[in-house]
Amino acid sequence: MLIKAVAAIIEDKNGNILISQRMSHQFMPDYWELPGGKIEPGESSLQAAKRELKEELSIDVKELKIIKTINQSYSDRDVQIEIVKIDQYFGDPIGQEGQRIKWLDIDSILNLKILPTMRPILNLLRLPKIFWITPEQESKEEVLEDVIEVKKNNDVNIIQFRSKIKTNNIYLSNFIEICKQYNVQLILNTIDKSFDEDVQGWHLTSQELMSTDTRPCPPSKILGASVHNMSELEKANEVGVDYVFISPIKETKSHPGVMPLSSKEIKKLMRATNIPAYFLGGLSRDQMKDCEKLGAHGIAGITAI
Repeated sequence: MLIKAVAAIIEDKNGNILISQRMSHQFMPDYWELPGGKIEPGESSLQAAKRELKEELSIDVKELKIIKTINQSYSDRDVQIEIVKIDQYFGDPIGQEGQRIKWLDIDSILNLKILPTMRPILNLLRLPKIFWITPEQESKEEVLEDVIEVKKNNDVNIIQFRSKIKTNNIYLSNFIEICKQYNVQLILNTIDKSFDEDVQGWHLTSQELMSTDTRPCPPSKILGASVHNMSELEKANEVGVDYVFISPIKETKSHPGVMPLSSKEIKKLMRATNIPAYFLGGLSRDQMKDCEKLGAHGIAGITAI
């Protein structure tokens, strides 16, 4: 049975998101979710959002847009959810049907008992479009200078620190402090990561991913992984990562002779997950729209800045 529904992202002036708790008589009672509901026959998703938010929260929606479609399978049903962003509404939201509602930041929501579809939706909100990876071949001093220049000259606010050699703790501490100074989220992709470092998250290589059975960090942290095929993507779904790097999209100098994924292969991968995906491999900012058409959340790379 396929159920089509709509879920709404409503933010306050502080960036907190409105969530509601499912009631005892509903499917998956007591779980927290975005406000919304089923799309009635003959309704568009936008019409359904306006109706549901009026009925549930007593607000009048004036401006909204669709940002993503999420698919979720349960034992007795398949659910297709259109995610809409509310840009303007009138009224003060109240639990019109007796449901509890809260305004919370993303980290607080992730620590609640939430529906399975909530995590990829929240990750869409907290993950930027451009994901910069530090150059492997440069000296430590050059990388630190690059971080400062990237932040000064671009809108990049998430960086993956990648190193295939043992990490120098003093250097890493300096790197962390610079990222804090420039308000940059730092993700570690190092061979000796402990998952205890004072950073925003960690990245698993495809080899590390395939040898991992459980999520190695708390839900408020960001966990990413590199995937190149369906079996690795299925493992990423199982472990519960927050984003994936899908590659190679194009042939690169660092991996000469490696065949890029075809558009058909990419589309198949994107249909198999709700996890936000960054395309990696020979891409630049001006190819963002083409990547988004294939389902990408954004692009990643050393030169994608």
